[in-house]
Amino acid sequence: PISVAPAKTSEPAKTAEPAKDSAPAETGDDNMPPGFKHNYTLPAKSLAKMKVFDDESYSAIDSKMRLDIYLPKGVAKPPLMIWVHGGGMVFGNENTIKYDESAKLLEVLIKNGIAVASVNYRLATEAPYPVSGQNVKTAIRYLRANAAKYGFNPKKFAIGGDSAGAYLSLMAATTGNQKSLFDDPADPNLKTSASVSAVFDLF
Repeated sequence: PISVAPAKTSEPAKTAEPAKDSAPAETGDDNMPPGFKHNYTLPAKSLAKMKVFDDESYSAIDSKMRLDIYLPKGVAKPPLMIWVHGGGMVFGNENTIKYDESAKLLEVLIKNGIAVASVNYRLATEAPYPVSGQNVKTAIRYLRANAAKYGFNPKKFAIGGDSAGAYLSLMAATTGNQKSLFDDPADPNLKTSASVSAVFDLF
């Protein structure tokens, strides 16, 4: 008789594992949208021409209230450009000035003997309007009150910014020392002048 081998039972089909969710893209050090690409980064050779103060707190109210200061080396008491970043009041921070057109502007200002303070402010996702504007005015007063510490001229201030930063700069410049909704009653330097001599508005 011919023996017949028992038929092999087929193994149950394996169900496909659900696709794993990809990790969310991280924002860069300048808090821009995930995946945002820069076309220029401030080079080390440019930074070498500057004396830099990183992450200086201009208020104890919130750790986000900080700024970076860039001084041209070899220049005594330079005038100061206070730079306010853009980003629709939902993106960006003080590091935005290290990239793209803002970085190129920083290089030009330093080359011409002008110091720059790049200001971070609380975004609309963190605090309601007009807190962002109050933060900018608080930063101006802090910088003037601490001019001797950093070495720039407190009598020669200008302010500027792009997009949302342009709006905030314009509001700060036009209100100056006038009482307005952009003054924070909790500002310890409230009696210090918040006036500027010029505004550079790239809206």
